[in-house]
Amino acid sequence: MEKIISHAISERVEFVLIAGDIYDKEDQSIKAQVQFYKEMKRLEEARIDVFLIHGNHDFLEQERDRLELPKNVHTFSSDVSCVPWQSPTGTKIHFYGFSYDKRHIRENRLGDYRKHGDADFHIALLHGSEETKASEHDVYAPFGLKEMKQKGFDYWALGHIHKREILSSQPGIYYPGNIQGRSKKETGAKGGTIVELSEMGATFSFFETAPVMWEKKQIVLEGKADRTEIYRATDELFQTYRDTLCSYVIDLEIVTEQASKFDADEWLQLFEEMRTESPFVWINTLRFIEKNQAVSDKWYQGQFLADELDASLAELMEDETFF
Repeated sequence: MEKIISHAISERVEFVLIAGDIYDKEDQSIKAQVQFYKEMKRLEEARIDVFLIHGNHDFLEQERDRLELPKNVHTFSSDVSCVPWQSPTGTKIHFYGFSYDKRHIRENRLGDYRKHGDADFHIALLHGSEETKASEHDVYAPFGLKEMKQKGFDYWALGHIHKREILSSQPGIYYPGNIQGRSKKETGAKGGTIVELSEMGATFSFFETAPVMWEKKQIVLEGKADRTEIYRATDELFQTYRDTLCSYVIDLEIVTEQASKFDADEWLQLFEEMRTESPFVWINTLRFIEKNQAVSDKWYQGQFLADELDASLAELMEDETFF
């Protein structure tokens, strides 16, 4: 969060948008609230306004005692509302959004989003998921992309999905993803995004913030590899991270013949001793896989149902499916 705010200040952005799930848990510690307050205060001192909504992880509860945020922060209530705003240069923007007041918002709320008055740009914040065929899982303000585009807004700042994804550039419809991977399922670079709006649509400039990244790596060894070959291959992998500026947590697979003769726990102990202090490279899990088994595990690739099966398996692995 601190990196994002510093970047926003250095780039002299017009405003900051936060589309829900500021906190990972419903139980928001005072320590977390104070940290968030301090970053919002930094934006206030830089004369940068903030518009935010609450999502399913940090939904608004009337009786919850929250730290009052600085005056530059506008928090949307549980009803969709419009907030007019004008930049120092005279650009008029109308912001729209609502906060969750319960964990699940099962109904499509796009009907509540209506443009009001004249403005140079109309910008909407929404914490939700794109509608799928599996409607029983659409418990987070589901929306249809076609319907969203027809609303006539210039930009939709989306929250909820932890993966960065551009759904549309004209109009801009964008998931920035989360700012730090929470588990081995959330691989790749995480961070914030500078969005530039014009009459031509939206452009996106991503910047990294996560101090720790999760990755999945696979080493394939030819023939009947021995300990020397495994050590050389894994050491070579470690060397590729030598000049990195962030830390990595890696789930590693080593594919080789006679995989059963190698003890994963023994090698994990070695990798722990090889770990550098900061930034570090940490082998989180290690699997030795028989080469023939690695091939048979993908028997369905290239067949008609391959894409659908992969998509279903990925959905089942998502935490939100079981909330």
